[in-house]
Amino acid sequence: MNRPLRKNKIRAYSSKKKFISGVGLAFIGLTILFLGYKHLFKLEVGASIYGSLENSLEVTGVIIRKEITFCAPIGGSIELIKENGSSVQAGDVVAVINNSNLKEAAIDQFEQQNQLKTKKIENFHDEIYVNNRNMALINKEINEQLNQLNLLINQGKLEEISSVKKSLDQLVLKRYDLSNENRVLSEQIAKEEQNLGSDKEELTKFLERSEWEIRASSAGIVSWSVDGWEEKLTPYGFENLKGEVLKTIDVVKVKTETVNNAQVQANQKIGKIIDGSSLYVAAAISNKEAKLFYPGKEIGINFIGHSDLKDCMGEVVALNKDETETLLIVKVECPVFLLADQRVVPVKFILEKCSGIIVPHTSIYKYLNQDGLVVQKDDDYIWVPVKILFTKDSQVVIEGIKADEYYVLNPERIKNKIAYPQG
Repeated sequence: MNRPLRKNKIRAYSSKKKFISGVGLAFIGLTILFLGYKHLFKLEVGASIYGSLENSLEVTGVIIRKEITFCAPIGGSIELIKENGSSVQAGDVVAVINNSNLKEAAIDQFEQQNQLKTKKIENFHDEIYVNNRNMALINKEINEQLNQLNLLINQGKLEEISSVKKSLDQLVLKRYDLSNENRVLSEQIAKEEQNLGSDKEELTKFLERSEWEIRASSAGIVSWSVDGWEEKLTPYGFENLKGEVLKTIDVVKVKTETVNNAQVQANQKIGKIIDGSSLYVAAAISNKEAKLFYPGKEIGINFIGHSDLKDCMGEVVALNKDETETLLIVKVECPVFLLADQRVVPVKFILEKCSGIIVPHTSIYKYLNQDGLVVQKDDDYIWVPVKILFTKDSQVVIEGIKADEYYVLNPERIKNKIAYPQG
C-alpha cells in the first residue's frame, strides 16, 4: 500500500524541480536580453575635437631636379670642406684632394699613355706613306692614260676614246680619295701631338702640386651622393618621360657616397651641385586616379617619413598618359636641401583638406531640414545648428560648436528630450 504512494511523491517532486529549473533559466535569459537591449539603447556622449580630414593619394615618388655632377681631377685622399646639404656659391671650395702618395703612379701612367699615343702617331705616318706611294703609282698610270688618249684622238679612234676616258676618271677619283685620307690622317697626327703636349703639361702641374681644390661650378646645394640618374632625370623634356622609366630606377645598386678622407680615382664622380630653387616629384598612377588631377592644379604634399616635410605645396605640371597608366609630375615648394640625398621617396598627394570640429556623420541630427548637433549642457540636451564643411567616409568636419563641447553620438535615443531654439 505504501509503495504506490511513495512513487507518486517522487514524481511530484521531480516535476516541481523541473518547473523551478525552467523558471530559473527563463529568468536568466530575460536578464541577458534586457541587459543587451539596455546596451543598445544606451546614450552615448562624446567630446568635440579639432582636427583635419583629407582626400589624398599615397604613391612612390621619384625626385627630379637640376643637378650637376663633378669628378675628381686627380686620384688621392679627399677632404670634404663643405658638408652634405650645405649651400655654396659659384667658385667656393667644396673639397681638397691630396695626391702626394700618387706621383710615382702618375708618372708610370703618363709613360704608358705616351707610348700608346706615340705608337698611334707612327701608325698614322705609315698609312700616309703607303697612300703617297699608291698616289705616285696612280699619277704614273694617269700620265700613261693621257698619252694613250692623245694618241687615240690623233688616230680618230672615237670608240676607244670613251673607254680610256672612263678609266682615267676612275684613277683621278681614287687619287682624290687617297689625298683626302692623308689630309684626315695629318689632322689626327696634329691632334695626338697636341694631346701629348697637354698630357705632359698636366703631369708637370700634377707633380708641382700636392693638393688640388675642387670648386663649385655654380651656386646651389652640395651633395656627396651620386646615383647615376643626374643627367637622365632633368626638368627638361617632361613630355617624353614615361612611367616605365621610373620602374627601371634601382638607386641601391648604383648609388655611391663620398666620405671624408676616402681614396678617390681620377675622373671618378664624387658629388653634385643641386639647384635649390626647384624640385619636382614624378609618380606613376592609374588612369582612373589621373582624373583627379589637371595641369596647374595646386595640391598639398607630404614626404612620408620626413617630419620637416609634411606641409609642402605643389603644382601639377604634366600628365603623361599611355594605355595603362599616367605619369604625374608635380613641381614642389619645399626646402630642397632636406632631400639632397634622396631619389625615390614615399609621398602623399593631398587633393583636398579641411580643418575644423570632427564628428561622426551619424551624430548629425536634422531639424526643419537644417543640420545640427545635440549638445549636452548639464542635464539638458540642446539642438545646435551646424554647417557641414567636409565629408570623409563616416566622419564630417563642421562649424557651429567649439572644441571640448559634449554632444550626443546617438541623438535618436533622446529625440523626445531635445530642446530646440524658439522662434
